[in-house]
Amino acid sequence: MIAFALVGWALSLWTFVMFWPGAGYDAHTYWQAARDVVAGSSPYSGTYGGLQGFRYAPPLAALLAPGAFVSFDAFKLVMLALNVGALRYAVGSWRWAGIMLVNPLVLHELYLGNVNFPIAAALYAAFRSSTSPLAFAGLAKLSPFFVLPQLLRSGRRLKPFLVTLGAAIALTLPVLSLWPAWASALLTSPTPPGTLLFDPGPRLLLAVCLVAVAWYRRADWMAALAATIAVPILWPSTLVILLAPARMLVEEVVASRALGRRVNVERAQETGRTGSAWPWRPRPRAG
Repeated sequence: MIAFALVGWALSLWTFVMFWPGAGYDAHTYWQAARDVVAGSSPYSGTYGGLQGFRYAPPLAALLAPGAFVSFDAFKLVMLALNVGALRYAVGSWRWAGIMLVNPLVLHELYLGNVNFPIAAALYAAFRSSTSPLAFAGLAKLSPFFVLPQLLRSGRRLKPFLVTLGAAIALTLPVLSLWPAWASALLTSPTPPGTLLFDPGPRLLLAVCLVAVAWYRRADWMAALAATIAVPILWPSTLVILLAPARMLVEEVVASRALGRRVNVERAQETGRTGSAWPWRPRPRAG
């Protein structure tokens, strides 16, 4: 396991050292959006899928604005650090992060500098620590909001999520014109080439069904899976969001097995005390 992790990190280091100038294709989209916002122009005017194809909600465009004051190389480094940290959090350890990087799809996503690792981390955090990052994930892909019913079902505190979402929306008060521009871009942008050929209609229906089943079975991982399936545009690299439901499923299986072993041990101990498989000693029958 450690050897695989070392291979993954070494491969990643070699990739970025040797091909740094070509790294950050998606990061360039965010950097250009930041420059557009600072310049007072719309970040939604470019062709979706291109270097200027920003399509995330206006609060994220406003949050990216400080990136306009640094070079693209510096911006790429920030995005790389964000993605590495998010990958590590989503999978639970540096060892598992390295193992994941052996997968070309995961390494490619890291090389692009997109936000799918942070979205996976936000989905996991929503059920394990804080719901606050979920606000940013939802503003990016919309589909992460699919986990909100399950969060309510699980008794998670939504106040951090609501406060963060409200604060992010408030950032757009100076640039309210970005909202209609964003809506127009979403409604008029054609599906770019290179996406996975899964029609969004059936995917949305499947996601809704998964949310319902997750609610009934109290399966948090299934709600996170629904949020991944319902992403409006599925690129191959988008599939790394599956790291969140995959880890949650493994944790639930491990916890269930641990509970089963503990129950078996308690039953065995009770049997030793009573001499019976039942928690009481059966009375002898009358004469």
